[in-house]
Amino acid sequence: MLDVRMLKTYFGYVVPSTLAFVLTGVYSIVDGFFVGQMAGDVALAGINVAWPIVALVMALGTGIGMGGAVVSSIRAGEGNEVASRRAIGCAIALLVAVTPVVMAVLLLGGQPLLWVIGGREEVLVQAQAYLSVIAWGSVFQMVEGGCVPLVRNMGHVKFAMVAQMVGGLVNVLGDWLLVMVLGWGIVGAAVATVSAQAIASVFFIVFFLRGGRLSRADLGVDRSIVGRMFKIGFAPAALTLLPEVTTVVMNIATVTYGGVTAQASFAIMSYTVVAVQWVIQGVHDGSQPIISLCYGSGDARSVRRLRHINYVLAILVAVLGWVGLYMSRWQIAALFGASPEGAAVFAHGVTLFALCLPFYAIAHVVVSFFYAVEHARGSFALIVGEVVLMVAFPIVLPLFWGLDGAWMSALFCYAILAVMALGLMHAGRDALRERLLRQKRLHDEKENEVV
Repeated sequence: MLDVRMLKTYFGYVVPSTLAFVLTGVYSIVDGFFVGQMAGDVALAGINVAWPIVALVMALGTGIGMGGAVVSSIRAGEGNEVASRRAIGCAIALLVAVTPVVMAVLLLGGQPLLWVIGGREEVLVQAQAYLSVIAWGSVFQMVEGGCVPLVRNMGHVKFAMVAQMVGGLVNVLGDWLLVMVLGWGIVGAAVATVSAQAIASVFFIVFFLRGGRLSRADLGVDRSIVGRMFKIGFAPAALTLLPEVTTVVMNIATVTYGGVTAQASFAIMSYTVVAVQWVIQGVHDGSQPIISLCYGSGDARSVRRLRHINYVLAILVAVLGWVGLYMSRWQIAALFGASPEGAAVFAHGVTLFALCLPFYAIAHVVVSFFYAVEHARGSFALIVGEVVLMVAFPIVLPLFWGLDGAWMSALFCYAILAVMALGLMHAGRDALRERLLRQKRLHDEKENEVV
């Protein structure tokens, strides 16, 4: 087992990280709650159709930030503090450079994208109204998504948590005022979300501007770092986005086999199941700075033990999550304002769909471990496998079992993916051991230089 000091450090990173991820999920959940109460199933489905595009922007920011964070942690583990700061500065420079392009794409191509991912008729109108506001705030989505892993990597995990907690509170209050009191509907929900992300972004901007944490020399696009950042950052960006891939294909499958009622029921399902997935991601992403640091210093024993505790904690969260969703399924449907027919569809569907959670936990712990130790091929293989399986099963299984086939597609996908993940982990043991020995030599060389 890990010693007491390491366990304290581990939970000191994981707990705030998990809370931060949950608070990120609050944006979509709170929007869905208030809109479902005031505007009904169509508006609820509209947010669910639009949210994958919002998540894509946040995932891009997260990928850039996490890529810089992993490189920074490994360099710090090697004892190279200059290169560690430069990786963070490079990530910030990239966030600034990419943001205008993202905003232009959303403003010019938002409606066609919404149609492609399942928006139809009134649902499309509602989704477009939501996205048209979100697009103007895409800069805040990028800044928040990218700065969270960077700030956490610098050891300020509680600051990141507080920034997102304040943003989450602003979102709740904004939804209450704009949707419930003023009756702005889905547009009010979008304004509340943008306002919350703007507040959180201000926290992060002030963090980097004060205290001399970075110098001007650290800021800039360094080609030697960028390639490595994108190679590593692809996996965490994809992990952030993959629940939305599920949302897209399930939106199409549910509206095909169950109509708008099933699509709205899945909207509630995606809000609640993804909350458990956010907690799981908080566990493995929260441990990334420590794993990368131990990897950078060649500490094979700590790397292995941190991975094992991630397995245990993530699976425990997954099992408790399924139990909680099953026990409260009718209450959840009522909370989101579902119609009686929609509530019945949700109560049955979530029981089947959420069975995927333990397998999801295993697969994603392995993916995050791979990018934390720079095993980009392994994480890439699993992510591509997840996309292929999660697209294929909602197409194939409903042909045999109708709407139930759509609900069970996630279970089939992640069960297969978990087996693949464990197989890749076993097959890569020797290569990981060799990389750890190399990192140990680099770390020792740096220490000798200092002496």
